[in-house]
Amino acid sequence: MALQVYHGKTKVEAKEVGKPAPPLPKEAASPFRTRAVEENLRLFERMRAGRYGEGEAVLRMKGDLLSENSSLWDPAAYRVLFHAHPRTGDAWCIYPT
Repeated sequence: MALQVYHGKTKVEAKEVGKPAPPLPKEAASPFRTRAVEENLRLFERMRAGRYGEGEAVLRMKGDLLSENSSLWDPAAYRVLFHAHPRTGDAWCIYPT
């Protein structure tokens, strides 16, 4: 899967069992989804370097927006968290979600 860095949060609605899938919410497809790989890598390096605060940036995997399971649309992979890790200390400021 391609990695995408999105700013902010996306909110989607869940599908009810037995009903046809509703139209895809417009907020499900982020405007950052088609950003160039080079730009994504630059933003990821900034994220790893601690240039974003907690909650300011999220690394998302580019998922299947046509899936009925909204958890697979663009799942979050890493978040910024400024806490010491038991093994790595302060070496990293991004953590898996």
